[in-house]
Order: sequence, then C-alpha cells, then structure tokens
Amino acid sequence: MSRLLALIFSSLSLLCGCTCSLAAQSESIPATQFLELAVYPEQITLGHADDFQQVVAIARRADGVTLDVTKLANWRLHGDAEAAGAIEFTAGKLTATADGEDKLIAEFAGLQAESHAKASNIATTKPVSYRHDVIPIFLRTGCNSGGCHGASRGKDGFRLSLFGFDPAGDHHRLTRELATRRLNLALPDESLLLLKATGAVPHTGGKRMEPSSVYYTKLRDWIEANA
Repeated sequence: MSRLLALIFSSLSLLCGCTCSLAAQSESIPATQFLELAVYPEQITLGHADDFQQVVAIARRADGVTLDVTKLANWRLHGDAEAAGAIEFTAGKLTATADGEDKLIAEFAGLQAESHAKASNIATTKPVSYRHDVIPIFLRTGCNSGGCHGASRGKDGFRLSLFGFDPAGDHHRLTRELATRRLNLALPDESLLLLKATGAVPHTGGKRMEPSSVYYTKLRDWIEANA
C-alpha cells in the first residue's frame, strides 16, 4: 500500500512539474502578442484595363488565433523604378494604369508581409461576359437568391434561376420574355433592370447597387453591347 501511495505521489509531482514548466513557457509569450503576418493573395496578376484585386492581411497571435487586420495594417507599394507608378493601391484594392511589376507591403504590430503584383495587357479592354460578369453580379447583389427573383416562382413576375444554375434560361428571360421592357438596348440607362436595381423606380427588393458602382457599369456595358 505504501509503495502504491509513493508511486501516486511521484506521478503527481512529475505531472505538476511538467504543467508548471508549460505554464512558465506560455507566460513568457503574451497571448495577445502577434507572431506572424500574411497577405493574401501572395501572387497577384492583373490582365486587362478593368482588372482589379482586393487583398487581405491576416495576423496570427501567440495563442493561435488569427485575425483579419486588413484595415489596421499600413499598406505601401515598394515603388520599384521599373513600375513607374503603373500599379496603384487604394482602399484595399489593387489596380493598374500600365504594364509593370511591384511589391505590395503590409505592416502591422512590428511585422511585415508582402505580395507580388504583376500587370500585363492593361491597354486591353475586356468585353463584358454574361457568364463571368453578369451572373456573378446577380449573385453578389442577391438578385438570384431564394428570397428574391431566384425563388421557384420568382418575384413580381420576373424569375431567375437559383444562384444562376441555368444561365441560358436566365438570358432568355432577360432578353426575350418581355422584349424592350427589362433591357433597353437603345437607351441602356433606361433599362428596367438598372432602374429597379438602383432604386430609381419602386422595387420590392429595394436598392441593390449605386449608379456609380462597378456592378452598374458592367451591367450597362453589357446592355449597350446588345446583351
């Protein structure tokens, strides 16, 4: 019995020693101290005149918690002479005015991280794509969600496929179902699609975009190009 008690006390002492050692190590590094900073994406490629890329900065604390510090970090471009101001960074968005390369650097809590940016074919204007531009706009603004025109019976007489799973059917309903009503090819800004989305006329779904937004510009250009 005495040997068993001695073994138990010995194990407890060893466990206590290990626990105290780990506690001492953890106390040496405050949980709120940031140990690592990363910028995503790490490689950025801009391939045409309207191309842009948003970036985020993620910091990791000593306790393993990661935080989005995009708005708290200090951002700057490396400013290589060869870039000659071709690449610009404003409000978390990277754009380009000419071909070139540069490094985007983020600084936070004494840490630094960078992303490599390359711009090419910036003089090229890319046509608006129905599949790759228009449908994603409907998705981002919630127009083809289940609570809006993506409902099984649509809303207010207009139906889109849920989350754009039927691009051909949506295109038909936009351009053929009520000709000249939803899209006005002669006067794109007078298209009901744009007037309702910007709240210029009554819309059950409310205002979905601003006339000055990229979404509006893309939709208008698509209509102007005969949809």
